[in-house]
Amino acid sequence: MVRKNFFVLLILGMLYLIPWNVFAETVDSKVLTVGYMEYDSPASYTLSGEPRGIAVDLFKATQEKLRITTRWVPYHSHEEATTALSNKHIDVLVGAFVHDQHHAQAGITETPVYFIDTDIIIAPKGTLSFADVLNMIWNDLLQNTLLFSLFAGLIFWVLLCVFEGSKHPELKEMGLAEKLSYTFFEIWACFLRDLLYRPVTNIGRVLMSLWMFLSIILITVVTSIMTSTIIVLHTGSQAHITKPQVLYQQNVGYLAGHHSTAEAILLAGGRSQPIDDIGGVVEAVAINHSIPYGVVSKTMLVDYLLAYPEVKEQLMISSIPIAYEGWVLLAQQDLSLYPAMKAALLDVIDGGRIYGICAMYVSHPEHCLVM
Repeated sequence: MVRKNFFVLLILGMLYLIPWNVFAETVDSKVLTVGYMEYDSPASYTLSGEPRGIAVDLFKATQEKLRITTRWVPYHSHEEATTALSNKHIDVLVGAFVHDQHHAQAGITETPVYFIDTDIIIAPKGTLSFADVLNMIWNDLLQNTLLFSLFAGLIFWVLLCVFEGSKHPELKEMGLAEKLSYTFFEIWACFLRDLLYRPVTNIGRVLMSLWMFLSIILITVVTSIMTSTIIVLHTGSQAHITKPQVLYQQNVGYLAGHHSTAEAILLAGGRSQPIDDIGGVVEAVAINHSIPYGVVSKTMLVDYLLAYPEVKEQLMISSIPIAYEGWVLLAQQDLSLYPAMKAALLDVIDGGRIYGICAMYVSHPEHCLVM
């Protein structure tokens, strides 16, 4: 009986000494190979040999919720990275990848959109021609103001001629043609802030007073348009690109893999040319002048110009969006861990942590969301 109890205790002791945590890790953990784009800042980039960025930190946040470890693989080319994912050389891919119907055909699945951005047009800065300046100034507000000024001026001109023509000392001896030309000149001299005429009738004084008040408003609008245009041209804060049609029959660079951008370029009549990273697009437009235009992510461009502020002086940046894009994480279509990864991602987003991640990299974290 004593011997039997001894063997029982010995077996229990041996079981206690077995490192069960090793088996638990083997069962519950999985090593994922995660590819990331090195030059897609602020979505993903390399800093001190480590992956960083919104997409990287978002994936790391989901990784914490799952029992997985990762091995990071850097890529420079979007095409090379998506091909590696399609061929199952990597499990997950992060960067400024956008929703694309071509992904499903390549055996790639997408997470919900976590960031919304706009695509804008960039062009090399050059000397503006008179036609460019006129195009900026001659907008709807200026046209409508000038037309209304002309219409109002004609009415006041006729009324002044009628009521002052037989009363004013200088007009009494004039013929009709002279009266008309004289009062016409006085009306527009007043409009341009040079009052030469002195009305002699009560109606004439009221008319000229009303015209002076109205003309002050109208000429202020006109001069404001002129002044604001000069400020814009001087500071270079915006380009004179007023519509996407400037891309018509032009070679236009864009970030490879962003097919929504390519489609927007084609809709504008341009010829799209994929380039591996945003630095390559900016360099081709502003430095090498190998292409006249580029269409890039506004967020990525702002981030790039923070690192290379001298390039901003060589670029004209349009504030007009040509397209919108949603950033997603990519994974193998048959990845067994994808449902759990997606659920963990939604937990991170629903819990609001994604806004803290975005705030570390961009000034508008409200663009981080789920769709």
